[in-house]
Amino acid sequence: MSLDVRIEVKGSYVHLHCRGAFSLAEGLEVYKKAFEVAAREGRDRVLIDATGIEGVPPTTIERYEMGARAAQFFMKQAQRVRIAVVGKEPFIDPNRFAETVAANRGANGRVFTDVLEAVAWLEKGPGKDSAR
Repeated sequence: MSLDVRIEVKGSYVHLHCRGAFSLAEGLEVYKKAFEVAAREGRDRVLIDATGIEGVPPTTIERYEMGARAAQFFMKQAQRVRIAVVGKEPFIDPNRFAETVAANRGANGRVFTDVLEAVAWLEKGPGKDSAR
C-alpha cells in the first residue's frame, strides 16, 4: 500500500489521516477501513483527511467508482455512518461528483476542502444532510 493511513479515534468520530500517492484501489480500501473502524469503535461519524494525497488526480470514472463504492459500504453497515472527506483540489472535484454519486445511492457523506468545515458538519449530529 503506497498510502500511509493513520487512524485516530476521537470523541465522536474516527479520523483517518492519509498521505501518499492516489490510486483508486487504495482509495477504496481507505473507505472500507473507515467503515470497519467506525463499526468496531462504535462511532457513527468518520473524517477522512486526504489533504496529504498527491500524484495524478482521479478521473471522472474513478470519481464515479469511489462514490458508488462508498455508498455500497455505507448501505452494508448496520449503523449508518456520517462521513466527511477533506482534500485539496484537484483531488477534490469542485463539482463534488463523487459526493453526488454517493448521495444518489443513499450515503450520508460530504466532501470538503476545509477541515474545520468538515468537522463542524460531522458534529452537527446524525441524520441525512446533503444540503450545502
